[in-house]
Amino acid sequence: MLETRRKLLNAALSGNMGLSCTLLLNTMFLLETPYVGFDAAVTAGVYIVFTFVAIVILNKTPSAFSIGFLVGASSLVLVLAFQGALYWALEAHNNPRRATAGYLASGLHAVIFTVQCAVTTVVVKSKEDVIDTFAAYEYIPDSGYPENAILTNTSRASPINYQTTIPTADI
Repeated sequence: MLETRRKLLNAALSGNMGLSCTLLLNTMFLLETPYVGFDAAVTAGVYIVFTFVAIVILNKTPSAFSIGFLVGASSLVLVLAFQGALYWALEAHNNPRRATAGYLASGLHAVIFTVQCAVTTVVVKSKEDVIDTFAAYEYIPDSGYPENAILTNTSRASPINYQTTIPTADI
């Protein structure tokens, strides 16, 4: 992957981490909201954990599986952020006692949604550049086998000893 794209993704995810931590602090004022205060804190915690895992996946050797996991989890975070932005905007409008904290939470969810949408789009569009092709396998040298190996005719070989007649790669 191009280094500039990796730096932009890291900057966007670091910004998302800062926004998620701010949202977690903001939820301290929303904890008194009936039935959803604890959910807001858990949602902010999920954002923080997801962002940390995304940074680790993108900076270590990303395999196809881990990038697929990242895209799937990003989709879940997008839905969660969109739902959070809508909910807290409606809650702030209907609850004048917590209007400031509700609008702030709605705005933070909206910005997290926007940044996460950009990150997900970049990762999906450039997944071939992001995936490290050697991440899943270690380099296996061919020097372990003799160069002039004489293989027996496997059609006449005993089925009991078939593994000893054909060299196989140990993966």
